[in-house]
Amino acid sequence: FQTVEMGRQKGNAERSKYKTASSATFEQNQTGFFTGFGQEQLDQDLDPRLRVAFRKSAKKDATTRIKACEEILGILQDKESDLTTTISAMLKAWPRYYSKSVSDHEPRVRSQSHNVTLRVLQLSGKQSAPYLKNIMPPLIYGTSDEYSISSTTCSKGLDLVFPEKIMQVVSHVSSELVSYCTEMVLKKPERGSIDSELEVNRLISQGLRCLAKYNQTGKDALDITSLLDSKSFWKLSRHKDSSIRAGFFELAVAKLQENEASHICEWSKAVLSSLAENEPNCVRPLWAAVLLLLNKSKNDPAVFEAVNFLKAFVPGLWTVLRAGGFGCGTIIYPHMLPLIAKIPTNLTGGPFHENFFSNYLEGMREIEAKVDLKAAVSALLECLQYAQVNKIISNSFEIVSDLLMECINGKSCAPIEAAKPLYNLMLQWRDSHQDYFKELMEAVENCFESTISDFGRKVSEENSARVKKCIELVKHMVNCDRPRGVVFDKTDNKRPELAAGKLKDEMVILMGILVSKS
Repeated sequence: FQTVEMGRQKGNAERSKYKTASSATFEQNQTGFFTGFGQEQLDQDLDPRLRVAFRKSAKKDATTRIKACEEILGILQDKESDLTTTISAMLKAWPRYYSKSVSDHEPRVRSQSHNVTLRVLQLSGKQSAPYLKNIMPPLIYGTSDEYSISSTTCSKGLDLVFPEKIMQVVSHVSSELVSYCTEMVLKKPERGSIDSELEVNRLISQGLRCLAKYNQTGKDALDITSLLDSKSFWKLSRHKDSSIRAGFFELAVAKLQENEASHICEWSKAVLSSLAENEPNCVRPLWAAVLLLLNKSKNDPAVFEAVNFLKAFVPGLWTVLRAGGFGCGTIIYPHMLPLIAKIPTNLTGGPFHENFFSNYLEGMREIEAKVDLKAAVSALLECLQYAQVNKIISNSFEIVSDLLMECINGKSCAPIEAAKPLYNLMLQWRDSHQDYFKELMEAVENCFESTISDFGRKVSEENSARVKKCIELVKHMVNCDRPRGVVFDKTDNKRPELAAGKLKDEMVILMGILVSKS
């Protein structure tokens, strides 16, 4: 047998034709930045300085990777060198590195890699067309980065490179974008690694927001069927990370806006079972998705059939009502009227509506912000109006009395928050339902007379404060009569002030009760 010596021989002898595995790998890494990423991926004309920068970009140190991107940018901005061949080589070599750097844990690396990509696209022009399906998905994904500098860099860069054509580009690379985002959304963290879990959570939420942001209605809608068919995806609605839940609900809003949305049962179960959500960043997209499902429930009974109404839907609704909207009243309360109006009647038997209003009033005592109180009172009176007109409950005027007494006693809303909603309700019922209007006026008058009687029996600071609140309530209701805006010419007939649209007589009656009884 002939003995073959491995490695370099001494003297001037030639190198052996056989190579060790380590030396072969080293030669591959001389021209690439990943193991196995060899010369076939990089053009022979690639600038040697770029090869050095690419090797630096594979280092573990984040600062070194940032400097590598800066060096690449410097080379691409060198006006003295001919960049034609360099750009051609970059278009072939860069996408593979870029798809990895977009998910880098260091935000500055992500931001700088976006800058490199945008610079390559600017210099290449139409030459980049064959490579867009490799380059664009990570760049579009970067527009949803939680690091604002990185996302802003991507968004502004896309506007510059593709002015007014971004959605056309998204349609062109839609399948690649969906595949890229799906891979991110379905990532799993390493067991026992907190850093890995945090990093994967960021990638998942970013992928969900990206799909939601660029989903279009009609024929250009993103086809995410492969993601929706995954059981792991539907578990994200209950993920412990609020940013992932928020991204899930944002995607729900985007997909439910489609005329023929798929997986309605799964969406209904995930969304309508999450009404007890209390994280501010999740509340807005959640209730937007709830409203879209309510609109679809008119023609699709599967919306409410998919969720266990008594065990999943009702407990979450009672929780959010008793908590006063979790400090997000301006978002949640405007959805209460369409909610009770569109729930199927076969599900609201028994004391559902009575419990709804009792939990509503209980939760109003927990509200602190004035804007939330104003939204809560307005929505409550709208719901009472709907319930009375449709004869859903029989004690709507008692609920109005309870609301006014709590306002007078200072337990919930202040007079300034209750005045306009109450005034609007009285005005509407006076013009459309005279019998309801009379009962409502009696309820308000009884509240005032009861307050004055208590003051007459016992003169105290507490009773005096209650009388002042009655006066303040009438004062604010009178202000609702006043015209809004600037009137430049009082003789102008284009804006008539009709007496029929005011409650002057009724306000005089209420003020008369306060004066005469006192």
